[in-house]
Order: sequence, then C-alpha cells, then structure tokens
Amino acid sequence: MRTLKSISLSLLIVAGTLAGASGQQSPTSINPALLYYQAFLMAPDPLPQAEWDYLASKEGRTQRLPDRFASIVADYDNQFKMVRLAAHSAVPCDWGTDESAGPGMLLPQLARAKAVVVAARLRVMWELQHGRQADARDDLLASLRLARNVPRDGTLISVLVQIAMEAISCNIVAENFGQFTPETLKELADGLEALPARGTVASSITSEERHCSDWVLNKVQELRKEYPGDDTKVMAGVRELFAGMESTDEGQTNQAQFSLWEQVSKAAGGTSDGLINLLHQRKQLYQRFAQVAALPYAEYGSQAKQLTAAVQVELEQTPNPLLSLLLPAWERSREKEFKALVFLGMVRAAVEYKLHGEPGLQSVPDPCGQGPFAFQRLVLQGVDRGFELKSANTTGSFQQVLIFVEKEGPPFFVDGPYAGQARPWAENVHPESNAHGNHRLRDAGFLAQAQAGDAEAFGEVCRVYETRLLRQAMALCGSAALAEDLAQDTLVEAWKCLRRYNGQCQFFTWLCAILLNRYRNTVRQKRPMPFSSFQARDQEGLQDCIGRLADQEYLPDEVAQRREQAVLVQQCIQALPAKHQQVIHLRFYVDDSLEGIAAALGCSVGTVKSRLFHALDKLRGMNALSEHLGNLNTKVGVL
Repeated sequence: MRTLKSISLSLLIVAGTLAGASGQQSPTSINPALLYYQAFLMAPDPLPQAEWDYLASKEGRTQRLPDRFASIVADYDNQFKMVRLAAHSAVPCDWGTDESAGPGMLLPQLARAKAVVVAARLRVMWELQHGRQADARDDLLASLRLARNVPRDGTLISVLVQIAMEAISCNIVAENFGQFTPETLKELADGLEALPARGTVASSITSEERHCSDWVLNKVQELRKEYPGDDTKVMAGVRELFAGMESTDEGQTNQAQFSLWEQVSKAAGGTSDGLINLLHQRKQLYQRFAQVAALPYAEYGSQAKQLTAAVQVELEQTPNPLLSLLLPAWERSREKEFKALVFLGMVRAAVEYKLHGEPGLQSVPDPCGQGPFAFQRLVLQGVDRGFELKSANTTGSFQQVLIFVEKEGPPFFVDGPYAGQARPWAENVHPESNAHGNHRLRDAGFLAQAQAGDAEAFGEVCRVYETRLLRQAMALCGSAALAEDLAQDTLVEAWKCLRRYNGQCQFFTWLCAILLNRYRNTVRQKRPMPFSSFQARDQEGLQDCIGRLADQEYLPDEVAQRREQAVLVQQCIQALPAKHQQVIHLRFYVDDSLEGIAAALGCSVGTVKSRLFHALDKLRGMNALSEHLGNLNTKVGVL
C-alpha cells in the first residue's frame, strides 16, 4: 500500500512536470520556505534504534558504514533534492509565521530544519566513503543555506537553531576533513562565502520585543477597553494570558513553585497600571541590550557586565521579574553566537591551511582574537591524526577548540571541554542499558559539567537520551513530527532548569517528567493530538513504538495482538487526569521506582501511591480495558 509520502512525492513530480510544460515560474523564483516544507514532508521514518546504537558505537565511528546504510541514505534522497532546490531560490524565505499569537506562535519548521542537518551528517559520511565528493559538498551547503533561512521569522529561538545547525555543519567538516579533496574544500569555502547573511541575536531583539512585550501591552489595552473601570477583571484576563505562556518548573515541589504570574502581579502591585510600567521597563532593556549585543567580542564582555550590574541595581530598587528573566537568556544566546562565529572562522582557516599552508592559516582572523587562530598538530598514541585550532574565545567555561581529523583511527572528541580525548566506550554494554542509564554520563562527567553551565557537555547528555526520549514522545503523540517537536521542547526546558536535578531519581525519569508536563501544556493550549486523527503511517509508527516498550519475550504470532492491546491502553491512559497520566507513564513506561517518581514529580511517595491507586481504579472502570490490567496490578505491588 502506498504511503502518504509516496503519494505526495508523485503529486509533486506531476506538478513540476506540468509547471515546466506550461512555462510557469522557475524554482529560483519560488519562496524557498514552500520547498523546505515539501522537503520536511518527504523526510523518511525515524532511523531504527538499532542503527542509532550502531552509529554511536565504537564500530560505527571507526569503520566504514555497512552496505545496509545504502538504502537508509537513499531514503533521504527526495528530501535533499528539495533542500538543494530551495538553496537555488533567488527570493527571500518567508515561513508564513502567524505573529498574532505573540509568544505562543507556532514555529513547526525549527525541529524539522535541524533534523535535515542531522541527516546531512550521515549522508556526508556515506558520500565521502563512496567517492561522491560533489554530493557531500552539495548536501552540506544546502543544509547551511537552510540554517541561514531558519531565522527569517526574526525570533531568538530561530537564531539559536541556526547556531546549532551551523555548529553541527562545522563538526561534519572537522570530523571528515581528511576525506575531502582540496578541490571540494575550495568549493565549500566559496559556498560559505556565498551564503545569505546570518540571523543575529541583536537583530532578533526587535522581533522579540514585538512578539512579547508589545503583544502583551496590546492585550492589556484591549482588556482595559473591554472592562473599563474594572481592573480586577483586566488582571484576571492577563493572568490567563500568562498561564498560556508559562511552563512549569519541573523538579520542584508544589510548595516551592512560585509562578511567573504571581511574581509579576506582586511587582505590579496587583494593578494593570503597574503591569504596564513593568512592560515598559522591559522594552527599555530590549533597546539597551540590542546595542550591547551588536558589539564585537573585544567590547562585548565589559559592556555586558556593566549592563548586568546596572540592571541588578535597578532590580534591587524596583523589582521586575520580567527583567530578571530576560537578561541571562540574552547573554547566553550571545555567547553561543560567538562560538558559532568562531567555528565558521575555523572552517575557513582550516581550508586555507590545507590549500595554502601557513600563509593561508594566517590570512583568516579569529573573530574573538587579535590575530589568527592558535595552531598545533594533534598526536594521539604516537600517530599524527590532524590539527587543532584554538580561539581566544573564553565566553564559556573553556577555551574554544576544533580539531580537524586528517587520518582515521580511534575516535575522539573534536570540540568541547574534552577535545582531543578518546571517546569513552562501555564494553559490550549500550550506554543506556544499565539500571539508571547513566553509564557514559558517570564515566565522562558530562552531567556534572552540564549542570555547571557547559552547553557542550549538555549536548553529550542529549545524545545519550534523545532517542529514548523520542520513543516516549511517540508513545504520547503518535505522530513522528509532533514527537520530534515535543522531545526538542523537553530538552530545551531541561537545559533551563538543569541545576534543579538533584540525583534523587534517574535522570531519564526526570526528563520524562518534563516531557509529560510539556505534553500537558500542549493539550491545555487546545492542540489535541488524538490517535484517530493521524495518518496510517503515523498510527503504524505509534504501534511499533509501543510494541517495543512491551515485553520482548512474546512469540511472533502474539506480537500483533500485544500491540493492539498496547494502543488500547494508551488511549485509555490519555483519558485520565494529567496527574494520573504522569504516574502511570513513569511507572509502567519509564519503569522507575515509586521513590524515583516521587523525586521527579516533587511529591511524596505516599502521593505517588495514592495517584497510582486512583489511576488504576479509573482504568479498571473502563470496560474496554479491564481484561488487560493483570500485568499492571502485579507491577504496582503493595500500595
């Protein structure tokens, strides 16, 4: 049976043929966003877990990709045809973003765009191993052009996704540097120079001001017109707005949580006039930081510190939660931007060194220094493996480095705090297979580094858990695309509140608690995702996902029946109240202890037991499900 994607592809081919026959517009005059959206629709199903495991293994990083990857790479061909086609468009990229929703506007393209560059990493590896230099070049440059087009909506989060995509692309070049021919490297360098201008943190500030402060101000004024003289109703309406924008701080007890609205309302004196004053102060900070964010590295550090100190003094005199939340986010974003600029500069410098030797290296300045990058050969275990470029950038917790691999051998980290160090491997054990899923994290100390503010270390944490997290998201959403968005939102939220993780539960359980809260917020914002609404392919994907969560000891002829039962269980669980869904999911799908669940949710073990009891009691009352509850009852134990 043909899938939805194959049908869509056929329609696109027919449409393209007809357009060519009738002399309609050429691809260069088409809004590239339309081509990107078509590319996103053509994305193949997620890579099977076994293949992700292989790519992350020692064998996957030290040996040529097995022949079975030919079909996996080919599955992305149609998607990358569209991404390459969009790269040749001569008109601006307009994503068609609905700005009327303010802070709640949807940006569905972000996760899918980042997935393209992740796929490019696999494709480039395969293409270089098979002598397809031109394909590797075109896939890389098309992905980078997509990265530059991502922030055309002007939002900060889109700029950050662009930065992440650029960093991945630079890593692709560094990891495979020795496999590129000099001619291909020259073409890559020329292609980099021809890319559209980057979206910047400074340029996003005006857009963020419009989407956030201005949007809320307009809503407050509308409420004041709707309820003249009744400030209580006005503030009640504003509270509803904040409820839709807030995210719960996972990892805290209910007593410890103090919502943003409560802080803002208190600082505003409980009046709309006070709230308007707070918003105007926030607008002024936007303007002040926009000036600082545009400064070069040499001037930024001191000016940012001065601005932070001035804002702290102002907050001591006049508390404003809207300011205290804003400045750290902008500062971190600007630091990430400097890192992206350095990575791009290092790629240019590496290419120049390869083509022209020392004079070429000296011709490319360090964006954060007063001269070229520091250079040294990298010798590991007596073997010259490549060279290291080091920047003067110290905005993070370590000096920025990127290693360009010229000779194959045992894998090592090419950037981050562990650059040049061998990657740790658990002998014959998958990194997530032990009781707590923290094997690699304990060995390398990534989690501790991440909690200290090391973004690169958090990236390593994400690599360990992202596939498992995506499976959990699939079990909730059903749709692969929605699950990817939910998983990405979860990891972003986890980074924001990472320091609150106290180790009293499995880290993956803590992540899943965030996942469930993000999913609950999605449903609360009236974006329901019922199982019956998904296309057949997504339903099959959900069944496969849930099937993998079930006991693997069943005989093959029982698998279909077990999957049907698993889907039925999921449908019934989603009919429960949110607090009951949480404990059921964490107990039976994440497989944590009662104590671990209590720690993740910030409540007592007794509360967890009570919620489990009532949740199971409600499930028993569902006629369609009662006959399948035997296994659940035995697993709960004595409540």
